[in-house]
Amino acid sequence: MFLKNYTSDVPVTRPRIGAKFGHKVSPETRRKISASMKLRPRPEGFTVKGLKWSEERKRLWGERQRGLKRKPHTFEARKKMSTACRSRCPVPKTDESQLARHRFEYKQWREAVYRRDQFKCRKCGCGGRLQPHHIQNFAEHPHVRFCVDNGATLCVLHHKTFHKLFGKKRNTVAQFEEFISGGAK
Repeated sequence: MFLKNYTSDVPVTRPRIGAKFGHKVSPETRRKISASMKLRPRPEGFTVKGLKWSEERKRLWGERQRGLKRKPHTFEARKKMSTACRSRCPVPKTDESQLARHRFEYKQWREAVYRRDQFKCRKCGCGGRLQPHHIQNFAEHPHVRFCVDNGATLCVLHHKTFHKLFGKKRNTVAQFEEFISGGAK
């Protein structure tokens, strides 16, 4: 293996036996290789690990990437993909409430709840990491599982807090209203 622009006191007429990846080299050789790599021209967009991008380079890269983003799939296309995926990879047997959380209707319900609450927590108004919350228990009230009026958007902190205070079973509308109004801490 010959290195381009490699200078040495010893003339090289054939590949050296130790010239391969993984062999140990002296610190002097490392410095020479590093210096030659830094001088080598690089293609557009190439970076070396550890080098910082200038603000101008970041801006140009961002503009270039923005044009490459896809449009979101339509409702019909998503439903078709969901059905196809379910037939290819059947979900292992588990209880009915867990299966329902992986259905397309659940995803649609979650998005509708987020949209209605403007992607903000109903307790604190933050827009951080959000989770949908069933006001009436998911497992015990299957008739209102996918009803948007039975959902509320909560941040992760307040969702955990609600279930610590009131548990995960037999939740009521009164409990939720008390939690949101600030009666429950």
